[in-house]
Amino acid sequence: DMGTVSGGLNSQLDWNLDLNTSYAPVRGFTPSVAYGATQDGVHLRGRVDKDFSPHWHGSYGLQNIPGKYSPVDFVHDSTITLSAGRHTIQASAAYDRQMLKSPLTGAISYTLTTRPVTLHALMDGSQYALAAQSGRKSLAATLGRPNEEGQRSSQVELRFGQVAATMKKEGSSKPRIRLSKDAVL
Repeated sequence: DMGTVSGGLNSQLDWNLDLNTSYAPVRGFTPSVAYGATQDGVHLRGRVDKDFSPHWHGSYGLQNIPGKYSPVDFVHDSTITLSAGRHTIQASAAYDRQMLKSPLTGAISYTLTTRPVTLHALMDGSQYALAAQSGRKSLAATLGRPNEEGQRSSQVELRFGQVAATMKKEGSSKPRIRLSKDAVL
């Protein structure tokens, strides 16, 4: 088994083709590699995953941006997850020198899974988010952190199956409401 091949083409004729391959564990670490190409060049993504205990899981990934092959341009990311019954806490961090303002980013999230509903909370460098999901119904709210002018963005989405109503507000502008329906092709 060589892996899974995936690809895509969008309306601007941007394309990608990837081969995702997982390998046998080595000393408890499970490596995987994605080999790919886009119109901008070749890219490679390596990842190792490890279950440290029945409740602790960690991963580390390293990738190049298509067409950029210098080690200083590599993007690093890592995640550590603690799961205990219905509760999950996850902390993640990424380092990308192309993000000039802050090349190091991080996020922390909490998930509570119960029978009628799953609750999810997230905090990262740009936003706070809360979501509740029950089957095909969900309610999600996001509040952005203030930008340089002290303005915040916010969004609320209510979804029933394939139908969604979204209210989005950017800074001091008037809220925009969007109704949408997903289509399966």
